[in-house]
Parts: sequence; structure tokens; C-alpha cells
Amino acid sequence: LRALAQEVGGNFLAELVAQFVRCTDSLFDELSEALGVGDAPAVARIAHRIKGSCGDLGGQRLAAACGRLEMKAIAGTLLDGRRELGDLRLDYEDLCRVWEQELTA
Repeated sequence: LRALAQEVGGNFLAELVAQFVRCTDSLFDELSEALGVGDAPAVARIAHRIKGSCGDLGGQRLAAACGRLEMKAIAGTLLDGRRELGDLRLDYEDLCRVWEQELTA
């Protein structure tokens, strides 16, 4: 991404991260709602979307956690979903801090 940002110029990387944050914030809201009603297919779908976008931005830990939640949802096991959502949010906040530091450096 850094190499592409250098070629493209401007605020490409900052805009990409900002778009990721906007989309992911709303996906976390949707994920929370889906967990609240026990909608396992929606949980799997949303976790998959977050996994893909954060993996593209270097969020491997968050991507792995989303993958685990996705697999549990596919299996219909959402008993620890709220706790896992909290863990996902912590991983997401860590990734956002890393990108904030990267972009201000």
C-alpha cells in the first residue's frame, strides 16, 4: 500500500484508511445487531466483510479473529458472540491506532 500510495500521490493512503474506518464502524453496528438477534448467517457475512477489508490493510490479527467468528457463525455457535465482538473491537482499535501513527509519521 505504501508503494502504491507513493505512485498515486496525494492523500491516497489516508483516504483509504478513512474509508475503511467509516465502513467498518457501520459494520460493527450491524454485527452487534445481528448478534443481538442471533442471526448467524448475518454474523458470518459481516465478519467475512470485515475480515477481507482489514486483511488488505495489514490487520492480520483482526482478520484472524473475524475468521474465527465467521466459522462459529457458520456452525451456528454464537454463545460467546458478545465477548468475541468486544475482542474484535479491541483489535480494530489497535489497528486504527497503528494507522493513525503511520499516517502522522
